[in-house]
Amino acid sequence: MDHAYCLLRLSMFTEAEEELRYVMNREPQMREVYLRLSRLQMWLGRSLEACWTLRRAIREVGNDPEIV
Repeated sequence: MDHAYCLLRLSMFTEAEEELRYVMNREPQMREVYLRLSRLQMWLGRSLEACWTLRRAIREVGNDPEIV
């Protein structure tokens, strides 16, 4: 996830999103990756995708207070 953060800081948004999705698929119980991906999607103006990302987080991680 640190790599995704570096890509984000370099304004490489597509690559950052790909990296976060890769981590999300490898570690589906890591709640932080869902939060970071949804924040990136919101920042890029893709609020519907962000909602679906958070919905998947609830399904995979559970009702974590930070997600809900």
